[in-house]
Amino acid sequence: MLCNRLGAPAEFIRDRLPAPLQLATMNYLMAQGEKPGTAMLRLRGDEVSAIVSERYAPLDADQLVDTLRTALVRHGLIESVRVRSVATGITDLIRLVLPSEAVPVKVGDVSLVGLDVSSSSFGKSAIRVRGMVMRLLCTNGLRAPSSIGDLSLRHLGETQRLRDGLTEGVATALTHARGLMGRWKSAVSEYVTNLAAYIDGLRDFSQSEQQAVRTELGATKPSELSPRTTVYDLVNAVTHAAQSAEPARRIELESIAGNVLMNHTKSES
Repeated sequence: MLCNRLGAPAEFIRDRLPAPLQLATMNYLMAQGEKPGTAMLRLRGDEVSAIVSERYAPLDADQLVDTLRTALVRHGLIESVRVRSVATGITDLIRLVLPSEAVPVKVGDVSLVGLDVSSSSFGKSAIRVRGMVMRLLCTNGLRAPSSIGDLSLRHLGETQRLRDGLTEGVATALTHARGLMGRWKSAVSEYVTNLAAYIDGLRDFSQSEQQAVRTELGATKPSELSPRTTVYDLVNAVTHAAQSAEPARRIELESIAGNVLMNHTKSES
């Protein structure tokens, strides 16, 4: 981050220069210019985890939770919502579900409408609110694609702007989550053909992730795959492959699953 602010090649300084020369180079660059620049340091304990500009608008984890609670109260959801999971670190994620909006997509397979709310207090992520669907049977998550109802608020300007935006974003994301649920219900009767080629074409997946999808569909290699499968089974295989990933990668894969669902189903009329 400091290299970016100074216009220096970060990889070259980090990987090619010995520590004394790194220090001398950075000190020299910081001393240049007519007047010193200003910056805000974001700390985790006693370590600097981010260097941000004076335009940075903080909304730390405790403030994020407080704002989210206020939003849920405003929209009449506080009594019905439940926290499904929490991941903390450089980026924080809260997954909420609404048991009152449970849908039996198949016999014995109940899914819940929900929300993912994520942010970073260390300059790694904007505040994001996205609709999702959670399957109780296997705890797989399915997120709405980023192009559909994904609220994104950069940590810039005033903190109150972030609070207001998050409050408004909850209702919008829930609307899209309900639409996603409608698509998920229809996925049991829609099909994907040329399955082997389709999985090979999942360019956002690593080879091991592609293989995990095949395995979930009952095949050890592409030639063993059926010519077609339901969208339901394919999406389930994609979200299952996300289960073993770290939180940041898992939500990426769950969003890809949302794209698969949206591309192969029609919205309810």
